[in-house]
Amino acid sequence: LESSSVLRIRAKDLSVYKRLATLHVASCSATRAADKEAILAKIPDLDEFDAQLQSVIFGERGLLKECFVGFDDVASAAALTARR
Repeated sequence: LESSSVLRIRAKDLSVYKRLATLHVASCSATRAADKEAILAKIPDLDEFDAQLQSVIFGERGLLKECFVGFDDVASAAALTARR
């Protein structure tokens, strides 16, 4: 992920929000496949990990809570429009 100064500049960019909102630990990458397997093996519940990660990013006390206020509404509206 890019530095926080770049995130501040691009905070209004919906693509950054989408990347963060759809972040899944199982989609991570590592230099060696064995490293990825070892990391994922240490996480008992991937879905719970993802939920906690989203909370750390966007939750009430999340790191980027102020940066993306209202983006969930924009993303929902965009997805709804795309389906029509």
